[in-house]
Amino acid sequence: MHSQRERILDAVAQLSAETGYANMTVNAIADRAAVSLQAFYEHFADKEDAFLVAYEVGHSKSLALVERAHDAAANWPSSVRAGITTLLEFLATEPAFAHMALVDALIATPRTADRANKGIVQYLELLAPGFDEAPNTGKPPATTLEAIAGGIFELCLTYTARGHVSDLTELAPWLVYFALAPFVGTETAARVACERPSATRPA
Repeated sequence: MHSQRERILDAVAQLSAETGYANMTVNAIADRAAVSLQAFYEHFADKEDAFLVAYEVGHSKSLALVERAHDAAANWPSSVRAGITTLLEFLATEPAFAHMALVDALIATPRTADRANKGIVQYLELLAPGFDEAPNTGKPPATTLEAIAGGIFELCLTYTARGHVSDLTELAPWLVYFALAPFVGTETAARVACERPSATRPA
């Protein structure tokens, strides 16, 4: 039963990337997963349900990796670099999930769009400490987080939609700079963006 469920979720991710959510059918999912329709409906109510679970599995893996890298960094600017780098590496090695999360989730159904937006907010929270890093005389506006998230998302979406998922990691220095500059200034942001990951927080 567990194997069937995993095969179905894998099939959903693959078919979403290949044909898009709108063209994906329960029959196609069952065929790709090598399960019967009855077996599909024993696990999921419909294709939207299966899509949401598949998204949740991939998002949970991604967020866990990003949070681990973020929390292990020596300071906040380094944690942002580590988190963004880890996220891009995950997406680059999981192209089916990248397409699902960046392309299909926001347009498939209202429920998937709502879940995808909540997923983006979870990453946004890792940038919130930036307001404490900024000098009192130069605090960025509250909308800065949304602007950063929107810019990062759009760049990743563009790469994915054009079939360049494997090249997402080349965006790392630019996205790190983009995320840090409003809080720590352009000079520090440029330095951190070009550094390699090094020290971790003391145990």
